[in-house]
Amino acid sequence: MRRVLILATLLAAACGPPPPGTPAEVRETIDWGHLGTWSGRGDMQTESFLGEIGALRLRWETRNPQEPGAGSFHVTVHSAVSGRTMADVIQTTGAGAGTAFVSDDPHMFYLVIDAHGLDWSIIVEEPVARRSASAR
Repeated sequence: MRRVLILATLLAAACGPPPPGTPAEVRETIDWGHLGTWSGRGDMQTESFLGEIGALRLRWETRNPQEPGAGSFHVTVHSAVSGRTMADVIQTTGAGAGTAFVSDDPHMFYLVIDAHGLDWSIIVEEPVARRSASAR
């Protein structure tokens, strides 16, 4: 249900404001709710976290490779219920940063990070609709 609401909110935002004459304008925006932050140097399996929407945003950064351009960073998203791999989302070498997205059903997730020769950090978030009303 929340997933449908988020998608409807995104579509409504893309279609523009409500028609003139509406007593109050309701603005819906999408914020990102924090699900977890991890960092390290080397491999890690995170603890489980609940993705209530199923849509995830992973913001990551790698730094301090042992040699320029060296080091590897690979992240997979897994089901905390069955352990199966749900998405292979990040695979890169050397220092860098980026954002990856995963879309699935609401679920308990965990990440498996396979990293060698560099420091890394990752933040996992999910979309959260915010409503605010303003007088016209």
